[in-house]
Amino acid sequence: MNDEQSDSVRILLVEDVETDAELNKREIRTTIPESTFQVVFTKESFVKALEVFQPHVIVSDYSMPQFDGLTALQCAIEYNSITPFILCTGSINEDVAVECMKRGATDYIIKEHIKRLGPSVINALKLRTTRIQDLKRKQREETYYSDQQYLLEASHDLLLANTIEQVQSILFESITKILPDSIIVLSKTNTNHSVGYLVDIYGIQPFLAWLQKTFSIHISNFKVPLGKETLDDLIYNQGRLVHIKNSLYTFMNRMLPEKTCQMIEKKLSISFIYHIGLSSNNEYQGGITIMQKEPLEESKTKLVEIIIKQASVAYEKISAIEGLRKQQNRLESLLKLVQMKTKSVQEFLDQSLMEVIEVTQSRVGFLIRFCEDENKVKLLCYSENIVHEYQIHDFQNPPPFFFQDLCNAAKEKKEPFQIDVFFFPTAPKDSIKTKKSLHNLLVIPVIESEEVCSLLAVGERLEPYTTADFKQATLMFDSVWKWVKQKEADQNLFQRKEQLRNILELSPISTIRCNAKGLYIESNRSLKRLLGLDTEEEPKNIECFSLFHFTKKELQDLLLNGFIHIEKRIDLKSWHYLSDLPSVDSDLLDLDIMCKKIYIDPESDIHEYILQVQDISERKQVERAKTEFINAVSHEMRTPLTSIKQSMSLMKDTLTQHIDESQLSLFDIALRNTDRLTTLIQNMLDFQKL
Repeated sequence: MNDEQSDSVRILLVEDVETDAELNKREIRTTIPESTFQVVFTKESFVKALEVFQPHVIVSDYSMPQFDGLTALQCAIEYNSITPFILCTGSINEDVAVECMKRGATDYIIKEHIKRLGPSVINALKLRTTRIQDLKRKQREETYYSDQQYLLEASHDLLLANTIEQVQSILFESITKILPDSIIVLSKTNTNHSVGYLVDIYGIQPFLAWLQKTFSIHISNFKVPLGKETLDDLIYNQGRLVHIKNSLYTFMNRMLPEKTCQMIEKKLSISFIYHIGLSSNNEYQGGITIMQKEPLEESKTKLVEIIIKQASVAYEKISAIEGLRKQQNRLESLLKLVQMKTKSVQEFLDQSLMEVIEVTQSRVGFLIRFCEDENKVKLLCYSENIVHEYQIHDFQNPPPFFFQDLCNAAKEKKEPFQIDVFFFPTAPKDSIKTKKSLHNLLVIPVIESEEVCSLLAVGERLEPYTTADFKQATLMFDSVWKWVKQKEADQNLFQRKEQLRNILELSPISTIRCNAKGLYIESNRSLKRLLGLDTEEEPKNIECFSLFHFTKKELQDLLLNGFIHIEKRIDLKSWHYLSDLPSVDSDLLDLDIMCKKIYIDPESDIHEYILQVQDISERKQVERAKTEFINAVSHEMRTPLTSIKQSMSLMKDTLTQHIDESQLSLFDIALRNTDRLTTLIQNMLDFQKL
């Protein structure tokens, strides 16, 4: 059928007599000038004409040698029931005419009344138009009811869906049923929404070999990089079907050459491309792309948008349930970590890493720490399958440059991120083919004082990590790292306590620790020797303040000032009456006591007391001996000097008139020396008092 014929009315004449066929043509052209005819008189040619000529109206003789009108009517109805069928015959009885009308004939014309043929064809064309409209209306109704049925089925299935994969499958199947003549692409994004991953595709299967052979496009691992403009547009129009301008070239984010996109559009008959985003918690998760030759009907658009909204609700429900499940798993993992009985920090790190790998459904993992003082990176632990399965042997003894790229990326981002493929260089100049790699690497840095102090990396998961995986791994690793830091702080504190304990234990000064009420807690060896105890024995039930005879005033000064320094003379024989201490042979003991209040928790005023006790008995004895000596010297020397001075003064006064001046001066010299000696002794006594 040529273009000229397509604009005219096509009439198929089933007639074996040529003159009758010409007569029918003339009568029809008088009414319909622009008409095209084809004449057949056998069943084979009639069936072929139905397929190729595609007539608007069929005019058939009733009786022919090789064919008959009833058979032609039956074939016409079977092929296309909307095409009107007119019987035009020379003789036909009324019963046959009624039978033909019952079987679907539009009209019957007796050749004697051939003038009726033109108007009958016009009526038949009107009937055909009505039938086409009725058929379209019926098809629209059937499509509407089937679409509603698809919508109900999709709503029901989405309500019962338990996984994201089920939602994707139900969504994709529903859209393909609604738009069976379109190319449908279901995609999802990675965690940072930078790449669209192909999940499923419909309607392109016949062209897969052509795409692979012509452009080397493999649909199975096809990815579309989402530029900022594309992503912003998709996020803004979430839940609405958007017509993508410039079609495939724009949708592919210019990843393919424009000429290539045009060739694909022509081959696949793509004129219009639509995309609708699938969202969850206001984040773009992927979407449905529709490619077809004709514009999308408004009813189909609304239907697709409704299903997408229901799928988004299902996404959010499943995401919430999945989040709760992962949170439960995380809490169980954290509880397992807390209850983990480990002998060292290293053992805890090894077990914690395996727990994180299991929770995130990863296959490998490792933990490194930044040594800022040495500007180096220390590998704390790693999963053994990195070496055995992935053959990255450098993990056993990593070179200095091994983690350099990863550390630089972590220091730059300072937040969790994902790397599709990460290469570990075995030497700085190695080619990309010789480098070992890990896929889907999730990196969790730990920030302290605005600097990255360590990082956790897990990878080789079958699918990209989700936002929930990011949060779960971050929370777990933060908890693990806090435990490690606390463990290290506890170990440092324990070491310092042991150092201090050893220092105090070896100190010659007796030291005792008591609580806020003055009850004994512990002491060093020097104090135990002072109390006459076995150095391995620990005293009990000692009230320290009473033991050292603290007065009320001294206790008030200690409470007020937090420090007191006093000297006490203690009767050791009376100590066993105040405590469980055994009696000793010594009578008196002079002690130098310093007491200091030590706050354990200043906010709650929890405190203890540290007493340092030094035996000054020997010093006091020396001081007493010195005092006795000075007193004896003072008594034995001052008394004779006083007598000598008085005697010299008396002699001078008596002999003044009987001696000369030179003899008198000798008395003055003796008196002055006596005064000097007296002053010297007095100064010695005053110095002793200081």
